[in-house]
Amino acid sequence: MRSQQPYHYSRLEGADAIRLVVIQPSTDLAAPVQCSLLHASLVECEDDIVDHYVALSYVWGDQNNRRAIEVDRRTLNITASLDEALRHLRDHRNTL
Repeated sequence: MRSQQPYHYSRLEGADAIRLVVIQPSTDLAAPVQCSLLHASLVECEDDIVDHYVALSYVWGDQNNRRAIEVDRRTLNITASLDEALRHLRDHRNTL
């Protein structure tokens, strides 16, 4: 169940710090996007992300056209174009 409180990013620590988004699976393209954010460093993930990641910019699209997704059970407003991209990226059975 989604909290009414908005999601707030935690500060990244370290020069090579990154955020990884884990998208929950869904067979329904119209289903709400549910995901979690993990903090990691490029050094920690070097072997894991070489062939197993998708990079996606989150700042493109009309900034006034917004959609709500669920991040760590809290609401985060993102652009409609990013929402659409996440819906098409998510897997039917496995987290991505």
